[in-house]
Amino acid sequence: PMPRRSTGRFMQFWVVASRAMKNNLRNPLKTLVMISISVFFALLIGSIYYQVSNNVNPGIQNRAGVLFFLAMNGAFSNLGSLELFLEGRNIFVRERAAGMYKASSYFVGTVLMDLPLPLLYCSIFTGIAYWMIGLQANWHCFFWYIVISYVINMCSYSLCLFVSCFAPSFAIANLIAPLVIVMFLLPSGFLVNIADLPVYWRWLKYVSFFRYGFEALMINEFSGLELTTNPSKFAPHRPGKPVMGDDILEERFNFDPSGFYADLGICAGQAMLYLFFAFLCLTFLQKETR
Repeated sequence: PMPRRSTGRFMQFWVVASRAMKNNLRNPLKTLVMISISVFFALLIGSIYYQVSNNVNPGIQNRAGVLFFLAMNGAFSNLGSLELFLEGRNIFVRERAAGMYKASSYFVGTVLMDLPLPLLYCSIFTGIAYWMIGLQANWHCFFWYIVISYVINMCSYSLCLFVSCFAPSFAIANLIAPLVIVMFLLPSGFLVNIADLPVYWRWLKYVSFFRYGFEALMINEFSGLELTTNPSKFAPHRPGKPVMGDDILEERFNFDPSGFYADLGICAGQAMLYLFFAFLCLTFLQKETR
């Protein structure tokens, strides 16, 4: 029979969360290194795409390219979270078998104390890169850009936790997670047009959190954006006809400008789904063996 748990659910959560916080505080060098890397990459990308052009020819390619890279950086930035449940797996199995806490208390306490750090790194990176690159210079677009970046990071973080809860070792988890994320990059609409995906790969676009996150970033940036064209050779002193970003989304990338909130909602829903799967794996797959 299972040992009796004498402590309440909140006390179990509090003990686990306090221990997780202490573990984070014992390793300030890791946090400092991650912050430095975030600043470095933000300055690097910002300097490469500094004040991106509003002209159609370089502007479309450069804006789409930098948004793809920013989303990809968020998708791959949480691979370090693979260690979260793998490192303490033996301790968790032993302490749960001793009746010290339930899996739910351990899961919630550990995740809540770990999650602020990835969001901090994301905030630093996006806050620097956005204004250096020269994306739409209004606070409405910047706010939604931050929100979308958080959601993409949450999806990546949750996926890595899910993998770490069922993978037998860190080596295997470190193979599975990047492979899944790379597969999710393919139907994003940037590397290949979504309409041109082979029939046997079209299912990927429905399960790819990266596709929804990237599409939301593109809609946020291109909606309402007015790009200039080069003057006609017959009238070199007369500016060319402007091109609207909404038309570019539909004609060039096959994105629906009205699907912004749907993309954001589906992406956030997938993050919650991966967290739920991670909890199920932690609860039912990680048992003490005698």
